[in-house]
Amino acid sequence: MDSKKKLGVGIFHGSFSGNSGKGKTPIADERLKLNRAYFEEGCACINTAKNLQLCPTNMPDSEAVAFYEQHCKCSRNYIQS
Repeated sequence: MDSKKKLGVGIFHGSFSGNSGKGKTPIADERLKLNRAYFEEGCACINTAKNLQLCPTNMPDSEAVAFYEQHCKCSRNYIQS
């Protein structure tokens, strides 16, 4: 089984917005990292439509995830808008 599916990436229904740079625990940090990869590897806004750019690699995961949650308009976004 894919490690992302084991941790429920893409199923998590909460925003990481508001964290200042990192999660509060190692588990939260790992979830941020996986959610960032979830968007970057499969977001149609980034990979197909090209109307959303990848966040810089030096941007903290929490900021990148918050950005993707706010701007992704495809089915990859788990935040209801």
